[in-house]
Amino acid sequence: MATRNPRRKLRQDGTVAWQARYRDPDGRQRAKEFTKKVDAERFLATTRADMARGDWINPADAKRLFADVAEHWRTTQVHADTTAAAVAGDLRNHILPTFGDREIGRIRHSRRPGMGASTLGAPRPGHGGPKLPVAGRHLPPGRQ
Repeated sequence: MATRNPRRKLRQDGTVAWQARYRDPDGRQRAKEFTKKVDAERFLATTRADMARGDWINPADAKRLFADVAEHWRTTQVHADTTAAAVAGDLRNHILPTFGDREIGRIRHSRRPGMGASTLGAPRPGHGGPKLPVAGRHLPPGRQ
């Protein structure tokens, strides 16, 4: 959990820095320095909120490319052959073209271009769940 207040720190060159110290979810202490106290307070508040939501990302992991993380995840999952093929196809055709070359830490929930129900979270027709209308297609009579 993030500490309550930033600490004032005198640097060797005589300038003042504000150190925001916090513990990550694994209990490891981390620190980041700022020139303004308000920036350190804002950082701690954001860090605290990210941890509470489960959105906090280790700064070292934040620099990893989404494609690398996705590939590691895909190869460590236990799936039936058909499911593994579907997951690989979905990543290759829908997810990686948008996010593959981005660093994990730069992807935000609010910046998911074109990632609507047809791409994320909605089952594909024939793969369980209700069939969803797709732009340009019409529902059969009685299902409108």
